[in-house]
Amino acid sequence: MATSALLVAASAWSRRESRGAHFRSDHPADVPAQAQRTMTTLTAAREIAESLSSLPPVAQSMIA
Repeated sequence: MATSALLVAASAWSRRESRGAHFRSDHPADVPAQAQRTMTTLTAAREIAESLSSLPPVAQSMIA
């Protein structure tokens, strides 16, 4: 379950738009050029999580 949650969260963080049920308040509009399937590997998801863990505490609280 933790692996699935990591993949979902990393994929959502990587997408810089809102599309369908995925809504980002910092990117509220959909971007037609990004209307394609994406694939995230576990390695890439771990790299994203690692990069977020090095953010300053203020930024981490905004993410949570």
